[in-house]
Amino acid sequence: MSQFRALVTGATKGMGRSISEALAGAGFDVGLLARNRSDLVRFQEKLLQQYPNRTFPFYPVDLGSRAEREKAIAELDTIPWDLLINNAGVYKPAALLDAADDLAYMWAVNVAGPYDLMRGIVPGMIERGSGHVINICSVASVHPQAGSAAYSATKSALLSLTRSLRSETKDRGISVTAILPGQTWSNTWEGVELPKDRLMQPQDIGQIVLKAWELAPSAVVEEITLRPQRGDL
Repeated sequence: MSQFRALVTGATKGMGRSISEALAGAGFDVGLLARNRSDLVRFQEKLLQQYPNRTFPFYPVDLGSRAEREKAIAELDTIPWDLLINNAGVYKPAALLDAADDLAYMWAVNVAGPYDLMRGIVPGMIERGSGHVINICSVASVHPQAGSAAYSATKSALLSLTRSLRSETKDRGISVTAILPGQTWSNTWEGVELPKDRLMQPQDIGQIVLKAWELAPSAVVEEITLRPQRGDL
């Protein structure tokens, strides 16, 4: 078993998968949380082939379901996690006047999910005197995107929660980081013909997570923004 345990939400695809792989490569045991059980099984098998002496428990949970969240957190908050990464998110672009049907589910996944996980897991970190929470927000947290009103609102809310947690726990041994990525390759971009260098790669986010974790206890990366080198599309 590794010295450190991390829980990653949205762990099987895109940024979450790259974050999980980066943490596994750095020696973590990684808890994998995502909606699809078969994706989790395949990813766990892949990681165990690479790192047979580690543990990669998985948790099939739809964070958009309050009942599923509460059931999962009852188990998760008994585990001594060193690092919580709230990465899972839903992106459904729509203008403000068209967004009513999407807001409730995006809010559940992008805001209520991280909120409940932090409330469930961080108290244990405080009891142990150490821990790190990294929330994957978005540049839309501070620069709302035209045509993505509901999504931008949820990411702004997540950034606000992150800042609140930082303020409340900075004297209790807990590090809190908000990562605000710009446009990053994910399944959302499949079928779009673009030069590879026009988007950031998920591996970039995985490396930033490691850099934030590796700082000495006397320092913390509070917020970091990443954007494609050639700018936004």
